[in-house]
Amino acid sequence: MDSVMLQRMRDAVTTPEELAATVDYLVQQMNAFLRPVDKVLICFPDDGPCSLGGLFTAAVRQMKATPILLGEDHRWKTILKLAFHSRATAIVAPPLVVLGLTKLAKMTKTPLYFRNVITAGYFCYRWMVDGIKRGLDCDVWGCYDACQDSMVAGFTCKVCSGIHIRQDKFCFDIQDEGDQVGDVFISLKSDPTVRLNTFDRARFSKTTCACGSTVPLLVDFGPGSDVDEILLEMGAQFHTWTSILDAYLFRGECGLELELVTFPGEKLPKFPTVAKLIVRPWDPERDVPNWFQAGWRNSAQNG
Repeated sequence: MDSVMLQRMRDAVTTPEELAATVDYLVQQMNAFLRPVDKVLICFPDDGPCSLGGLFTAAVRQMKATPILLGEDHRWKTILKLAFHSRATAIVAPPLVVLGLTKLAKMTKTPLYFRNVITAGYFCYRWMVDGIKRGLDCDVWGCYDACQDSMVAGFTCKVCSGIHIRQDKFCFDIQDEGDQVGDVFISLKSDPTVRLNTFDRARFSKTTCACGSTVPLLVDFGPGSDVDEILLEMGAQFHTWTSILDAYLFRGECGLELELVTFPGEKLPKFPTVAKLIVRPWDPERDVPNWFQAGWRNSAQNG
């Protein structure tokens, strides 16, 4: 990714005025399902007004709902305990964090009260949505934060699978593929010369959206050119097993390395031949979601 162009984009969207506009946009989107009585667990660190955690915290407070913040302890057991004791009715988190919580809640027989899940941090694929819905019996929404966490550039449609783009600040185009799925580029509406590859792939829907909105809809999302598709497929395979809490996949010097965090006594899938394989039980005192260890942006190993 062009670091200079990325910085220009970031500078443009993190002025006080633009951050306030982003908070207003999130409020507008979440008004469809959040109410002032809701308690919202925000599983992103609040690192100031430019961070995704800061933006969602400000939006939830503006809606008169109650944000529940993680603090410094990101262990799986702490997140689960906070969700249970706060009786949070909504959660904002990376998709795999929510999916892991559903498995952990089942294994520990801990009830969760989420009626709405807002995923962010990277695109929530269909298998992730299906797993979350099976585990929680909830509605799943998606915030599209393209390229950087402060670039909130879209939100899922209320009635169909896809992302309605945020038209007040951004323009989108699909590179070199006509009406087919292609690389998604984002540019500033105020300055089209500031343009970035999101490293996602999608296409624009040709039909009028069933929700009645005339805002362009991006559909058929898939991994971009920066994603290792083999790791992505393996990540999907392992994360769909309820016996696997987390999976760490990466390419080391000797080849593919795999570490799985599992629940003892549960059936496990057949493992591929890899350069290094570690299968270990979940350690409540040590384990944190892979997302927290890997950093707060998408990568191939995050799936």
